[in-house]
Amino acid sequence: MLNSIRLRNLRSFNNEPTSPFIELKPLTVFVGKNSCGKSTCLRSLPLLRQSVEARTTGPILWYGSYVDFGAFSEAVTKDSNTNVIYFDFLLELDTSQERYPTAMFSGGRRFRSAYESNNVIAQVQLGVTDVDNKTIASSLKIKINNFDYDFEFSENGKCTLSINNEAHLELDNLDSFQHRQLLPVIGKIRERDRTIDGVKRTHRFWDESYFETFFTQKLKKKLSPFFHSNTSEQKINSGIQRIGIIERGLSSIRVIWNMYLAFDIQKQRCQWQIYSQGYDCH
Repeated sequence: MLNSIRLRNLRSFNNEPTSPFIELKPLTVFVGKNSCGKSTCLRSLPLLRQSVEARTTGPILWYGSYVDFGAFSEAVTKDSNTNVIYFDFLLELDTSQERYPTAMFSGGRRFRSAYESNNVIAQVQLGVTDVDNKTIASSLKIKINNFDYDFEFSENGKCTLSINNEAHLELDNLDSFQHRQLLPVIGKIRERDRTIDGVKRTHRFWDESYFETFFTQKLKKKLSPFFHSNTSEQKINSGIQRIGIIERGLSSIRVIWNMYLAFDIQKQRCQWQIYSQGYDCH
């Protein structure tokens, strides 16, 4: 559920990371002088909705069936010292639900949790920029509990990830692509040689277990000294899977990748019917 939103470097909003979030209630009233950002804030929700509903190659669809922001060059704050627009969210996640797709990590397979309901508060900061008149994701920051995940995207589809400001060499060459959703799909593209009818071909495929394997290996490295020296790696891996630490840790991030959860306006506590602007986004 989307609890709060903050816009930075969009129209009249500045780029201060200390700016307060706007909490969304069943009834939210905006009061302020002209050109202070009231309409931009109201229109940001239908903007996000049309971005997740439409088939687009970029994260934000500025012109769609609900609102028209023109283009990135028209939406970015004038005289800004950066060419990045930020959409910041506070989300309340229920990681126990089994109906959420897991597009980031497992290519859309259903995720089933064996744990009790546990709501988690997460902060998500998505930065978008413009390259050759095309809006692309430039950065993504996710804060859950005591962990900060910082993704940086490049134009060639590569991505790096640091955790709590610590870079990991294994995560410096990730792959990303935009796949009809607000957030880029992140993971690893592998190559495998195959011989078909005597012809050697290179087959590229998406490694759906890359993150799970990475974090499992990290945890195994920390836990291995506590096992007997004769304990096999297979038994240690099996024990880690039964404990479920990795599954519980990744489940919150998995849920975030389903932005239909975060921006399904029909299921929000606030039923956004903005009659003054002529929008009906409920």
